[in-house]
Amino acid sequence: MQLNEVSEFTTPPRSIRLATMIAMAPLVLGGIGALVLPDVSMQNAGIVAGLQLTYGALASTWVAGVHGGLGVSAYKRCDWPALEQQPMEASTDGAEGGKGPGAEGRRPSSGDQRLRAVLAVLPPLVTWGSMGLSAAVGSGVLLATLTLQFLGDHVAHRRGLVPGWFMRVRTPFTLAVLLGLGATYLQVNGLVWEWGGV
Repeated sequence: MQLNEVSEFTTPPRSIRLATMIAMAPLVLGGIGALVLPDVSMQNAGIVAGLQLTYGALASTWVAGVHGGLGVSAYKRCDWPALEQQPMEASTDGAEGGKGPGAEGRRPSSGDQRLRAVLAVLPPLVTWGSMGLSAAVGSGVLLATLTLQFLGDHVAHRRGLVPGWFMRVRTPFTLAVLLGLGATYLQVNGLVWEWGGV
């Protein structure tokens, strides 16, 4: 069986792609609103900025939840599709073991599980804390946290801790998040006005 013959290693499920596109829509619309609304109504611009920051914090939590769920299931991607399709026998020696066909290397190590714990818990705590800061500062903290979270997800992908197709969904979602929140950051820090005056 060739790697490119197994769709789960290359193509995200249709339901995941659809959910990601729907989740990106408020970020894109909010980013446009952050750039356009100050010319119409500063009050509405402030409301949109608050909604964007809240939604950005939620986005961080959703992605962190992926690592929490995969950590509980002790998931690790297999490098050989034929082995991925075979059931594993119950492990008798914790997260390191597994006696089924091809089980060696399929269970996450203690280090893998620690990385997952950090990716599942730390980003939501930081983004939650950013909600208590002023919008100008909190938006910067949120952007930095979401960027670092994306880099952490890339490390998790390279270590086989997420499905092979995960970054194909994660990357466009992250771009939408960073562009939408970046526009909000510009608006709440007054940089949109400087651009408009040029």
